[in-house]
Amino acid sequence: MGLGRMPFGTVRHGVRSMHWKTQLYASANRIADRFVGYPGVTAVAIGGSIARGATWRHSDLELCLVVESHIPELQYFNHWEGIGVEILQIGRDAMASFVDGFAQPDASLLQFPIQIYKCTIVHDPDRLLYRFKTIYDRHLFHSNV
Repeated sequence: MGLGRMPFGTVRHGVRSMHWKTQLYASANRIADRFVGYPGVTAVAIGGSIARGATWRHSDLELCLVVESHIPELQYFNHWEGIGVEILQIGRDAMASFVDGFAQPDASLLQFPIQIYKCTIVHDPDRLLYRFKTIYDRHLFHSNV
């Protein structure tokens, strides 16, 4: 059995190996946790295939940050802990305006990145992201959109 096929918990040279999926989720959570309390970031979520549980060995992390205003020092593409990380900055005011004004499904849902669909919320103290996610996940694929 090659190194890439060792089952979780296999001991290799006295060191317990970790299954690739376990490592990926652990890395995603550590990276997301870095942005809890980051200046200008009001909410944090893990998006994409990792959030939906549809990972594969080369999944990247879509990190959704709700921000007071765009944070220029945060690059869109990154490579941390051995995985690609896309940082999606979503303006808090735009999200709040959308949530407060939502009446029925329409094309206004498309102003937000699809990677946030079925996201996993990591930090959301004012529950704005939760309220947004409830609307977005329920209506993104509605026939009126």
